[in-house]
Amino acid sequence: MRITEEDEVIIWSEFEQPFRGEESDGGYWDYTNLKSLEFNKKLYEEQLKAICKKLREVGNST
Repeated sequence: MRITEEDEVIIWSEFEQPFRGEESDGGYWDYTNLKSLEFNKKLYEEQLKAICKKLREVGNST
């Protein structure tokens, strides 16, 4: 997957699963019809910070 940062959005695009090629025993995963996903940059960054904070809290509690 490609992650692109623009002024106000984060875009996920060019999805692929390298371990599920056409010759894979588990079957081919085709993402050609999956459209790009766009996220509000400010909200995206806020959520990443919240996840990191939670992970730190969980890591310190063990």
